[in-house]
Amino acid sequence: MDTNIIGAIVGGFFAILAALIPILILSRQRAKEKARTTVYTPPEGLSAVIGIVQKGQEVLMVQRRKRIRDLSWQFPAGVVKPDTDLRDKIEREVLQETGVRCKVKNFLGGRIHEDTKVYCNYVHCEYLEGEASNLDPEENAQVVWVHVNNVRRYITSSIYIGVENLLDEIMENVQPNKVALGIVISGDNVLVVRRNDNDNGSGWRFPGGTVEIRELEGEAAAREVAEETGIISTPVRKIGERVHPDTGQIVAYWLCNYESGQASLMEPDKFSEVVWMRTEDVITTFGDKLFDPVKSYLQTIID
Repeated sequence: MDTNIIGAIVGGFFAILAALIPILILSRQRAKEKARTTVYTPPEGLSAVIGIVQKGQEVLMVQRRKRIRDLSWQFPAGVVKPDTDLRDKIEREVLQETGVRCKVKNFLGGRIHEDTKVYCNYVHCEYLEGEASNLDPEENAQVVWVHVNNVRRYITSSIYIGVENLLDEIMENVQPNKVALGIVISGDNVLVVRRNDNDNGSGWRFPGGTVEIRELEGEAAAREVAEETGIISTPVRKIGERVHPDTGQIVAYWLCNYESGQASLMEPDKFSEVVWMRTEDVITTFGDKLFDPVKSYLQTIID
C-alpha cells in the first residue's frame, strides 16, 4: 500500500482519537460527579446512614455509652427503612442527636460494617449551625468536634475507605485557622485559663482564639484575652509560632502587658477557672505541652 495512503489513514485515526478523548474524559467526570452527589435509598433489610459532618477542619463525633465489640467512637448515625431518602434521615438524626444542623453534600459509598454487621451508607455533610451537645444521653456518652488530624485516633474500628479519602481531602484543601494566644504578665504571675473538657492533660492553657479576617495577631490575642478573662492587656511582641501538635492549628504566642481588670470567668461554657498563676507553677503545670520559646521566656522572669 502506498505510504501516503498509510500516512493518511494513521493521521485520520489519531485525529478521531484526539477528538474522542475530551468527550470520554468529560463523560467520566460527569459519571464520577453523579456518583458522588447522588444519595441512594437504602437496600432491603436493616441498614444505617452515617454522617461525616464537617466544620472547617473539624468533624463531629459521638462516643457510644455501650461499646459494640470494638465500636465506641463513631460518627452520628441512624437506622433507616427501605425507600427512605438518606439525606432527610441523616439531617434529622444529626440535629436530634447532637443539636447540630447540617446539609448533605455528597454520597461516599456503603459497606457492611464488620462490628455491627449492618449495611452502612456514608454521606458527607456540611455544618450549618448549632452547638454540639449530647441530646441522646441514653445512647451516647459525649458529643465533640474532633480535628481532622485526630479523627483516626478516636475511631476504634475500621474506617471506610470513602471516609479515609474524605479526611485526606479535607487536609489537602482546607488551610488551618491561625490562633493567637496571649501570654499576659503581671509581676511574676501569668494569666491562664482552664478548659471544661480535660481530654488534653490538665486542661490549663493561655487565653486566646482565632485571628479574624484583616485582624492583626497581637490585636486578636488582646481581644480574646479580654473576652475570655475580663483582663485588658497590650500586645508587646510575638514570642513564637508553631503548628500545634494536638489541634494541627497554627498558633502564635504573644507577650502582652497587663493594663487593668480583674480576672473573671467570662465564658463558663468553655472554661472552669481563670487565675493568675505563679510563673514557676506554669512551667510545672504545663509540663511538656509548654511551647519551648514560651518556657524560655518565662524562665527569664524566674531568674
